[in-house]
Amino acid sequence: MAIFTIGGLLKGRPFDYIVCCTKNIPDIIPTLCDIIAPAVTPGHTAIVLIQNGLNIERPFIHRFPNNVIISGISRIDAHEVAPGVIEQKQNDLLHIGAFNNPSLHLKVQEAAAKRFVEIYSMGGKTTCLYQPDVDFDRWSKLVYNASFNPICALARLNTGELQRTGRVVDTLVIPAMKEVLAVAEKAGHALPESIINDTIRSNPINDNITPSMQIDLEKGNFIEHENIIGEVVREGHERGVATPVLSTLYELCCAVQWKLKGKRNGK
Repeated sequence: MAIFTIGGLLKGRPFDYIVCCTKNIPDIIPTLCDIIAPAVTPGHTAIVLIQNGLNIERPFIHRFPNNVIISGISRIDAHEVAPGVIEQKQNDLLHIGAFNNPSLHLKVQEAAAKRFVEIYSMGGKTTCLYQPDVDFDRWSKLVYNASFNPICALARLNTGELQRTGRVVDTLVIPAMKEVLAVAEKAGHALPESIINDTIRSNPINDNITPSMQIDLEKGNFIEHENIIGEVVREGHERGVATPVLSTLYELCCAVQWKLKGKRNGK
Protein backbone atom coordinates (compact mmCIF):
# COMPACT_ATOMS: atom_id res chain seq x y z
CA MET A 1 0.00 0.00 0.00
CA ALA A 2 1.39 3.40 -0.97
CA ILE A 3 0.70 6.29 1.38
CA PHE A 4 1.32 9.76 0.01
CA THR A 5 0.29 11.78 3.08
CA ILE A 6 0.80 11.17 6.77
CA GLY A 7 -2.40 12.78 7.98
CA GLY A 8 -4.26 9.48 8.27
CA LEU A 9 -1.47 7.83 10.25
CA LEU A 10 -1.57 10.12 13.26
CA LYS A 11 -4.33 8.36 15.19
CA GLY A 12 -3.21 6.42 18.24
CA ARG A 13 0.17 6.48 19.93
CA PRO A 14 2.99 8.74 18.66
CA PHE A 15 5.82 7.51 16.47
CA ASP A 16 8.98 6.45 18.31
CA TYR A 17 11.11 6.80 15.17
CA ILE A 18 10.71 8.42 11.77
CA VAL A 19 13.20 6.96 9.28
CA CYS A 20 14.09 9.23 6.36
CA CYS A 21 15.76 7.52 3.39
CA THR A 22 14.98 10.09 0.70
CA LYS A 23 17.51 11.91 -1.44
CA ASN A 24 18.98 14.89 0.39
CA ILE A 25 17.76 17.86 -1.67
CA PRO A 26 17.25 20.78 0.75
CA ASP A 27 16.95 23.23 -2.16
CA ILE A 28 13.69 21.61 -3.28
CA ILE A 29 10.31 22.54 -1.77
CA PRO A 30 8.67 21.10 0.29
CA THR A 31 11.63 20.28 2.48
CA LEU A 32 11.85 17.03 4.39
CA CYS A 33 11.33 18.95 7.64
CA ASP A 34 8.02 20.23 6.27
CA ILE A 35 6.93 16.77 5.12
CA ILE A 36 7.52 14.96 8.41
CA ALA A 37 6.52 17.77 10.78
CA PRO A 38 2.90 16.58 11.31
CA ALA A 39 4.17 13.17 12.47
CA VAL A 40 6.79 14.45 14.91
CA THR A 41 5.85 14.45 18.58
CA PRO A 42 8.05 16.99 20.40
CA GLY A 43 10.28 15.37 22.99
CA HIS A 44 9.38 11.83 21.90
CA THR A 45 9.95 11.02 18.21
CA ALA A 46 13.54 10.31 17.14
CA ILE A 47 14.29 11.29 13.54
CA VAL A 48 16.68 8.96 11.69
CA LEU A 49 18.42 10.51 8.67
CA ILE A 50 19.78 7.70 6.49
CA GLN A 51 21.09 10.18 3.97
CA ASN A 52 24.32 11.40 2.48
CA GLY A 53 26.07 14.67 3.13
CA LEU A 54 27.43 17.06 5.69
CA ASN A 55 25.54 19.18 8.23
CA ILE A 56 22.25 17.54 7.26
CA GLU A 57 21.09 17.61 10.88
CA ARG A 58 21.10 21.40 11.23
CA PRO A 59 17.62 22.18 9.84
CA PHE A 60 16.14 19.33 11.88
CA ILE A 61 17.71 20.44 15.17
CA HIS A 62 16.48 23.97 14.44
CA ARG A 63 12.96 22.79 13.58
CA PHE A 64 12.70 20.06 16.25
CA PRO A 65 14.96 21.19 19.13
CA ASN A 66 13.50 18.73 21.63
CA ASN A 67 13.88 15.62 19.47
CA VAL A 68 16.80 13.25 19.00
CA ILE A 69 18.27 13.41 15.48
CA ILE A 70 20.11 10.24 14.42
CA SER A 71 22.70 9.85 11.68
CA GLY A 72 22.57 6.87 9.35
CA ILE A 73 25.43 6.12 6.96
CA SER A 74 24.44 3.37 4.54
CA ARG A 75 26.85 1.44 2.36
CA ILE A 76 24.93 -0.77 -0.02
CA ASP A 77 24.93 -1.45 -3.75
CA ALA A 78 21.25 -1.27 -4.65
CA HIS A 79 19.50 0.20 -7.67
CA GLU A 80 15.97 0.65 -8.97
CA VAL A 81 16.13 -1.34 -12.21
CA ALA A 82 12.44 -0.76 -12.99
CA PRO A 83 9.65 1.20 -11.30
CA GLY A 84 9.25 -0.38 -7.87
CA VAL A 85 11.87 -3.08 -8.58
CA ILE A 86 15.06 -2.87 -6.51
CA GLU A 87 18.16 -4.94 -7.23
CA GLN A 88 20.47 -5.33 -4.22
CA LYS A 89 23.96 -6.56 -5.07
CA GLN A 90 25.62 -6.56 -1.65
CA ASN A 91 24.66 -6.90 2.00
CA ASP A 92 23.31 -3.93 3.91
CA LEU A 93 25.85 -2.13 6.13
CA LEU A 94 24.47 0.73 8.22
CA HIS A 95 26.31 2.92 10.74
CA ILE A 96 24.10 4.63 13.32
CA GLY A 97 24.93 7.37 15.80
CA ALA A 98 23.27 10.42 17.33
CA PHE A 99 23.94 13.91 16.03
CA ASN A 100 24.82 16.29 18.85
CA ASN A 101 21.71 18.21 19.86
CA PRO A 102 22.84 20.72 22.53
CA SER A 103 19.27 20.93 23.87
CA LEU A 104 19.24 17.27 24.94
CA HIS A 105 21.22 15.15 27.38
CA LEU A 106 23.91 13.06 25.68
CA LYS A 107 22.76 9.81 27.30
CA VAL A 108 19.23 10.29 25.95
CA GLN A 109 20.57 10.69 22.43
CA GLU A 110 22.92 7.72 22.72
CA ALA A 111 20.14 5.50 24.07
CA ALA A 112 17.83 6.35 21.17
CA ALA A 113 20.57 5.55 18.65
CA LYS A 114 21.50 2.25 20.32
CA ARG A 115 17.86 1.20 20.52
CA PHE A 116 17.47 1.82 16.79
CA VAL A 117 20.50 -0.40 16.12
CA GLU A 118 18.76 -3.17 18.06
CA ILE A 119 15.50 -2.75 16.14
CA TYR A 120 17.17 -2.59 12.73
CA SER A 121 19.24 -5.70 13.47
CA MET A 122 16.34 -7.89 14.63
CA GLY A 123 15.76 -9.44 11.21
CA GLY A 124 19.24 -10.94 11.19
CA LYS A 125 19.89 -10.02 7.55
CA THR A 126 21.56 -6.66 8.07
CA THR A 127 24.75 -5.37 9.62
CA CYS A 128 23.89 -2.34 11.72
CA LEU A 129 26.65 -0.88 13.91
CA TYR A 130 26.62 1.85 16.53
CA GLN A 131 29.09 4.53 15.44
CA PRO A 132 29.19 7.46 17.87
CA ASP A 133 31.65 9.56 15.82
CA VAL A 134 29.10 10.46 13.17
CA ASP A 135 31.05 13.41 11.77
CA PHE A 136 34.17 11.31 11.07
CA ASP A 137 31.96 8.71 9.39
CA ARG A 138 30.33 11.34 7.18
CA TRP A 139 33.62 12.96 6.17
CA SER A 140 34.97 9.51 5.26
CA LYS A 141 32.09 8.82 2.89
CA LEU A 142 32.44 12.29 1.35
CA VAL A 143 35.83 11.27 -0.04
CA TYR A 144 33.85 9.24 -2.59
CA ASN A 145 30.64 11.24 -2.72
CA ALA A 146 32.24 14.64 -3.35
CA SER A 147 34.57 13.32 -6.07
CA PHE A 148 33.43 10.30 -8.07
CA ASN A 149 29.74 11.16 -7.66
CA PRO A 150 29.67 14.62 -9.31
CA ILE A 151 32.50 13.97 -11.76
CA CYS A 152 30.84 10.83 -13.13
CA ALA A 153 27.48 12.60 -13.27
CA LEU A 154 28.80 15.64 -15.11
CA ALA A 155 30.95 13.59 -17.50
CA ARG A 156 28.24 10.92 -17.96
CA LEU A 157 30.90 8.25 -17.40
CA ASN A 158 30.74 5.47 -14.79
CA THR A 159 33.66 4.87 -12.43
CA GLY A 160 35.25 2.29 -14.73
CA GLU A 161 34.98 4.48 -17.82
CA LEU A 162 36.31 7.44 -15.87
CA GLN A 163 39.40 5.48 -14.83
CA ARG A 164 39.97 4.26 -18.38
CA THR A 165 40.21 7.83 -19.70
CA GLY A 166 43.76 7.82 -18.35
CA ARG A 167 43.71 11.40 -17.04
CA VAL A 168 40.63 12.35 -15.07
CA VAL A 169 41.44 10.37 -11.93
CA ASP A 170 44.78 12.17 -11.54
CA THR A 171 43.61 15.62 -12.64
CA LEU A 172 40.16 15.79 -11.01
CA VAL A 173 39.20 12.84 -8.78
CA ILE A 174 42.29 12.70 -6.57
CA PRO A 175 42.59 16.52 -6.24
CA ALA A 176 38.92 16.65 -5.19
CA MET A 177 39.54 13.93 -2.62
CA LYS A 178 42.56 15.79 -1.25
CA GLU A 179 40.45 18.91 -0.82
CA VAL A 180 37.92 16.91 1.21
CA LEU A 181 40.74 15.65 3.44
CA ALA A 182 42.11 19.18 3.89
CA VAL A 183 38.75 20.62 4.94
CA ALA A 184 38.00 17.64 7.17
CA GLU A 185 41.31 18.09 8.99
CA LYS A 186 40.59 21.77 9.65
CA ALA A 187 37.16 20.73 10.94
CA GLY A 188 38.83 18.42 13.45
CA HIS A 189 38.50 15.13 11.61
CA ALA A 190 41.87 13.98 10.28
CA LEU A 191 41.29 11.27 7.70
CA PRO A 192 44.19 8.96 6.78
CA GLU A 193 45.84 9.69 3.43
CA SER A 194 45.36 6.00 2.57
CA ILE A 195 41.60 6.57 2.27
CA ILE A 196 42.19 8.00 -1.22
CA ASN A 197 43.70 4.81 -2.66
CA ASP A 198 41.27 2.70 -0.65
CA THR A 199 38.33 4.58 -2.18
CA ILE A 200 39.66 4.18 -5.71
CA ARG A 201 40.36 0.47 -5.16
CA SER A 202 36.81 -0.01 -3.88
CA ASN A 203 35.64 0.97 -7.37
CA PRO A 204 37.39 -1.62 -9.58
CA ILE A 205 37.84 -0.46 -13.14
CA ASN A 206 36.04 -3.49 -14.59
CA ASP A 207 33.00 -3.17 -12.31
CA ASN A 208 31.77 -0.06 -14.13
CA ILE A 209 29.91 1.27 -11.10
CA THR A 210 27.44 4.04 -11.85
CA PRO A 211 27.28 6.49 -8.91
CA SER A 212 23.89 7.56 -7.61
CA MET A 213 24.18 11.16 -8.79
CA GLN A 214 24.84 9.99 -12.34
CA ILE A 215 21.78 7.72 -12.17
CA ASP A 216 19.65 10.60 -10.89
CA LEU A 217 20.85 12.89 -13.66
CA GLU A 218 20.21 10.28 -16.35
CA LYS A 219 16.67 9.83 -15.00
CA GLY A 220 16.05 13.56 -14.91
CA ASN A 221 15.82 13.57 -11.10
CA PHE A 222 17.11 16.35 -8.88
CA ILE A 223 20.68 15.85 -7.66
CA GLU A 224 21.83 16.04 -4.02
CA HIS A 225 24.76 18.40 -4.47
CA GLU A 226 24.18 20.91 -1.68
CA ASN A 227 25.11 18.71 1.29
CA ILE A 228 27.54 16.48 -0.61
CA ILE A 229 29.66 19.20 -2.23
CA GLY A 230 28.28 22.60 -1.28
CA GLU A 231 28.68 22.09 2.47
CA VAL A 232 32.30 20.99 2.03
CA VAL A 233 33.00 24.12 -0.02
CA ARG A 234 31.31 26.33 2.59
CA GLU A 235 33.18 24.63 5.44
CA GLY A 236 36.42 25.19 3.54
CA HIS A 237 35.64 28.87 3.00
CA GLU A 238 34.87 29.37 6.70
CA ARG A 239 38.11 27.65 7.73
CA GLY A 240 40.40 29.23 5.14
CA VAL A 241 40.90 26.10 3.03
CA ALA A 242 41.00 26.55 -0.75
CA THR A 243 38.75 24.15 -2.67
CA PRO A 244 39.15 25.07 -6.36
CA VAL A 245 38.16 21.67 -7.76
CA LEU A 246 35.21 21.15 -5.43
CA SER A 247 34.05 24.73 -5.97
CA THR A 248 34.03 24.22 -9.73
CA LEU A 249 32.14 20.93 -9.40
CA TYR A 250 29.64 22.59 -7.07
CA GLU A 251 28.94 25.49 -9.42
CA LEU A 252 28.48 23.10 -12.36
CA CYS A 253 26.07 21.01 -10.29
CA CYS A 254 24.14 24.16 -9.35
CA ALA A 255 23.77 24.93 -13.05
CA VAL A 256 22.56 21.39 -13.75
CA GLN A 257 20.05 21.62 -10.89
CA TRP A 258 18.79 24.94 -12.29
CA LYS A 259 18.10 23.24 -15.61
CA LEU A 260 16.36 20.31 -13.91
CA LYS A 261 14.13 22.71 -11.98
CA GLY A 262 13.25 24.48 -15.21
CA LYS A 263 12.22 21.23 -16.86
CA ARG A 264 10.00 20.34 -13.88
CA ASN A 265 8.38 23.77 -14.11
CA GLY A 266 7.85 23.44 -17.85
CA LYS A 267 10.38 26.11 -18.77
